[in-house]
Amino acid sequence: AAGSLVSYSTEITDLDPLEFGLLFERFLNPERKSMPDIDVDICMNRRADVIEYVSERYGGEEHVAQIGAFGTAKGRQIFKDVGRIFGLTFAETDRITKLMPAPPEEFRLSDLYENDKELRDALAQDQRLEDAYRIAQRLEGITRHATVHAAGVVVSDKPLVEYLPLHRGDHGETVTQYDMDGVEKIGLVKFDFLGLKTLTAMQTAVDLASEYEGVDIDLDAIPNDDEKTFELLREGRTAGVFQLESEGMRRLLMQLQPENLDEVIAVTALYRPGPMQSGMVDEFVARKHGRTKVTYMLPHLESILDETYGVIVYQEQVMEIAKQLALYSLGEADILRKAMGKKVPEIMQQQRDRFVSGCIENQIDEKIAGELFDLIVEFAGYGFNKSHSACYGLIAYRTAWLKAHHPVSFMAALMQCDRDKAQKLIPILREARSMGIEILPPDINNSGATFTPDGDKIRFGLAAIKNVGEKPVTEILNVREDGGPFNDLGDFFARLDGGTVNKKIMEGFIRSGALDVFGYNRASLMEGLESMLAWASRHHEEIDSGQQNLFGGSDDETGINELEVPDAEEWGPHDIAEGERETIGFYLSAHPLDPYLGTLPRFANTTLADEQLERFGDRSSVKFGGVITGQRLQNTAKGRRAYLQVEDKEGMVEVGLFGDNYNEYRDFISVGSPVFIEGDLMVDSEKMRRMFAKKIVPLHQLEQRLGKSFHICVNLEAVNRDTSGQLARLLHRFPGTLGVTLHLKTPNNTETIISLPDDDRITPTPELREALAGIFAGESTAYVEA
Repeated sequence: AAGSLVSYSTEITDLDPLEFGLLFERFLNPERKSMPDIDVDICMNRRADVIEYVSERYGGEEHVAQIGAFGTAKGRQIFKDVGRIFGLTFAETDRITKLMPAPPEEFRLSDLYENDKELRDALAQDQRLEDAYRIAQRLEGITRHATVHAAGVVVSDKPLVEYLPLHRGDHGETVTQYDMDGVEKIGLVKFDFLGLKTLTAMQTAVDLASEYEGVDIDLDAIPNDDEKTFELLREGRTAGVFQLESEGMRRLLMQLQPENLDEVIAVTALYRPGPMQSGMVDEFVARKHGRTKVTYMLPHLESILDETYGVIVYQEQVMEIAKQLALYSLGEADILRKAMGKKVPEIMQQQRDRFVSGCIENQIDEKIAGELFDLIVEFAGYGFNKSHSACYGLIAYRTAWLKAHHPVSFMAALMQCDRDKAQKLIPILREARSMGIEILPPDINNSGATFTPDGDKIRFGLAAIKNVGEKPVTEILNVREDGGPFNDLGDFFARLDGGTVNKKIMEGFIRSGALDVFGYNRASLMEGLESMLAWASRHHEEIDSGQQNLFGGSDDETGINELEVPDAEEWGPHDIAEGERETIGFYLSAHPLDPYLGTLPRFANTTLADEQLERFGDRSSVKFGGVITGQRLQNTAKGRRAYLQVEDKEGMVEVGLFGDNYNEYRDFISVGSPVFIEGDLMVDSEKMRRMFAKKIVPLHQLEQRLGKSFHICVNLEAVNRDTSGQLARLLHRFPGTLGVTLHLKTPNNTETIISLPDDDRITPTPELREALAGIFAGESTAYVEA
């Protein structure tokens, strides 16, 4: 639809189709047999507003409706439905459904019964289960309920009831009783109004820049030749940039070194399996940099293909070639484009004859015309819709511009959009830190409701704290806006309505660090929480009863100065970190992996960053360290299964642990445990990744359990009779299983290697390393060989 000049001139689209060479006939033409499928990307927050606008603009609910859809009876659900009819309890049917594959795997009940002996044995224990399963197999796939298509909207010239039946949706909306295929078959135009998170993030970044930077940004007015933006793209710093953030796309950008918007648009069209596997991408890059000469079979082609260095990248280029060389109308050219995509032999021969005859009429040699048609066919299978690519290329460029010029507001906006999705938020936090943007913990006096810029840093929002909720945060922000920051804890409790905060909310504030600003450690605040809440309750009761001391003096039983907080010893780093993870979902002050960052790289072959895992195919062996942040258990006939949520500082993955492996490792797979995992990475067709663990080792035992030997490197000048004796005594204090190898280095860089006797086998510990540094006055290093 971006090829429509009418859409552009009426501001439905904001991409000039003339400037970018887009063809209206690619969208709609007299020869087209079916109506176009029109996709409109909208900011997620405003989708409902757009649908309401369309309804009002084009005749109301008589002419505009959302498209209906029908849910079908799937395996798990239909078995539970039938089970209820057979009088089975939830526990009885749940025991069976837990044996079925978890989504997103597709399965049919009949196939499952044939292939899964464990399931058959479980069903055989109760005839009612057998009967329910048999009936469920027959009902599987039938229409179960009516719902609303996620994006589809239909607009008609006449009242919709003259074309099809309607009904009311769950929220009173007008919905068609035909699904999207039925709507199209009767000739109505279907629009997909899609909520695109990137557009929401862009608008959020613009709003944040206005509020916190004092800068008004008009994205439609930004220049398309901004050097700072292209520098960011050429360096592959595109994490968070629409369509350009995958590792493969970053590599392509660094190879191509784009210098203009046309090349960014081309990248979004080229980065697909077909062009990449055909060598088309490599050819494009080589021609761009002059390593391969740009040639054209005919001079006529230069004006059509010069922007893509002679490579046919877009379907619109195929249409232009047919029009200019073979005298097609653009409507006929669109039919040619479709035919080349489908490659039906009879139709292709008809098109070849038509193309060649047209070229002959245009004074082009018949042999060259045939060769040109064959060349077009070769490229056309990979050709992409330029209207789509131009739109997405423009959005990609604008997000890159925001990241280059307003990095703090942009990254805060990305965090706001993914604040409820830890899997996506972790890489954004990592990218922000790599950009030098510090992530600050929640602060009762400085945080907003969600992620917001704080100078050149980003501050966690109060509503991001678990169990807090929007309503109390709104009240806190309103009170703070009216009366300024809270002076102390007493002021905090006194100024808030008595029902605003309760024990659970206060625990979230304390453990997340939101109350650190008042100068008390978190252990003290938790220990004194009950008495503080009692003080706040008494304070507000006295205000309500009119008994509050007129001056709030501390010598009375009332008065905000009387609030006392006990003096308790602060929690250790691990407890502080776990408190943060449990309340805001992330480790901020410290990370449980921090003590092992020097050790892990010797034993692991990856981190959990997406760009690292992309290097591994399905069923690859991977080794990594992480923290268990979630766990769910299943009981099966073969024993227990555990599904662990494991994260490191760069990403997250689900790890399955079955059968004997579960029994072997279950004692140390509790939430919060730092572990080393070795197993197989499974990658499905949707690029979803899961792990199946073969070995799990607590990280504090990693070197001892998997290490080969302990190496001590020391300058020979630091070794004498005293240090030798101290070393021998020290090694005997830490007995274990690792042999010790001593590396004695001389000033002229020679090295003597000595393997110590088996009596000196040790257990590597932080205390051992610290003592070694003391013996050799910091002139030694120690490591465990993996």
